[in-house]
Amino acid sequence: MGRGTLLNKLLTLIKKIQFHSPKKANIIIFDNVGSEFLIKYILFDLNYEIFYNRFEKIFISPKIIYYFIREIKKLIFRENLKISSKIYRSYILAFFDCVNPKITISFIDNNPIFDWISKEYINSQYYAIQNGIRIINSFYRLDKRTCNPESTSIKNMLCFGNNEADYYKKLGSCIENFHPVGSLKGSIYKYFPQENNIIIKYDLCLISQFRKNIICENADIEIKTAICLLNEYLNKFIKDT
Repeated sequence: MGRGTLLNKLLTLIKKIQFHSPKKANIIIFDNVGSEFLIKYILFDLNYEIFYNRFEKIFISPKIIYYFIREIKKLIFRENLKISSKIYRSYILAFFDCVNPKITISFIDNNPIFDWISKEYINSQYYAIQNGIRIINSFYRLDKRTCNPESTSIKNMLCFGNNEADYYKKLGSCIENFHPVGSLKGSIYKYFPQENNIIIKYDLCLISQFRKNIICENADIEIKTAICLLNEYLNKFIKDT
């Protein structure tokens, strides 16, 4: 690595550092991704702090350092992980110690580190908001080597519907409470149409996120069958209209 590249990375890192503690809050939004929806439509008048899971911001202060040292002493011999993972998890726990949340919420429902913190920091209630259809290989273990739905054990899952709850249970998920509330993004589109500024040109809108391992490699036969059936009906509808 050249000196210029190393210097740029160092400067980028320094820009992310916040030389103060995160503020105390009743709610932690775990992961900045998707937080704009939570803040604008749900938490706008509540006291919250964001945990930046992707290192957009890194908090450093005497308080954070104190809690970090306390937490890493607990993890150093207990967790069978690389030292970098132990440092990262200790930082997460130190962040939670500073904020002292009553509720932790995330829009990234299949994040294994969110699942881990829900077991490790027990002074908060945890809610995961479903952000997409999940198949069996969506449930990564923290070591990233295997996919295990049984490792998913969030206390509360705000899911699309009863079908998703049944599917998670079928896969062996250990989520305690399913709350079928529908799609957050779908609800925003439905109930706040004035904010979308969309000109309706077509009768149907098919939202697709192609997964090669489903369509071409049979990673999930049930999901593949449903997609093919939907495409078949859509094709028939288009021909008949």
